[in-house]
Amino acid sequence: MGYLLVILLAIASIWAYDSGIDALGWIAAIVALLFLVTFEVLIRMNNFAIEDREVSYVEGILSKKIVRVHYANVSDVTVEQSFLQRVLGFGDVHISTPGTDVKEIFLHGFSWPGKIGKLITDKVHEHRRK
Repeated sequence: MGYLLVILLAIASIWAYDSGIDALGWIAAIVALLFLVTFEVLIRMNNFAIEDREVSYVEGILSKKIVRVHYANVSDVTVEQSFLQRVLGFGDVHISTPGTDVKEIFLHGFSWPGKIGKLITDKVHEHRRK
């Protein structure tokens, strides 16, 4: 969604520049560049990995926070999507552990949250069968 906005702003800047509205073209180009940089920073700020024995989540750019949850400790995997999030194909995944009310890992705004949640749930069940 964010990249679509950047593309539309870039097209608007080209149109404005070709129409002789130089200032508007430059403003749209600068705004598109700022959006592009912002989206890239947000994407690189949060990463997660579904590994053999655990799920790990890393957030931050300059300072890092790493949370690891072993499958044996996962008590609940919840996927949440509003109507708009379902239409656009993104949502939230919450991973909880027993004994706490807080979500250990909160994946906010990730694409394909249903697939992520199912993959984690399958790994938890697979780990418990061993």
